[in-house]
Amino acid sequence: MSISDQLSQGVISESASQTQSIASSFAKELPADQVLKLSGSLGTGKTTFVQGLAKAWSIQESVKSPTFNLYSIYRGTRQLIHMDAYRLSSPSQAEDLLI
Repeated sequence: MSISDQLSQGVISESASQTQSIASSFAKELPADQVLKLSGSLGTGKTTFVQGLAKAWSIQESVKSPTFNLYSIYRGTRQLIHMDAYRLSSPSQAEDLLI
């Protein structure tokens, strides 16, 4: 079973490192220009998951929650845009950001 299939069925992580490892495996299956929506309460591991994606894509910068910046752009073997979209009030606002 692929990691994508496992994630669609639900995965429970026991630690931050396990979350990052799951995301790193998933990153290898993601096609270029893919958009992911991660949703959950504060502290559920969304940024930890993104850190795992970044590691898989050889991003050297420290990935942090973009709460104050709205979004952050990281570059490695792929470009990663990490966005806190909860602050947007409409889809057109995301389009206005030109990302």
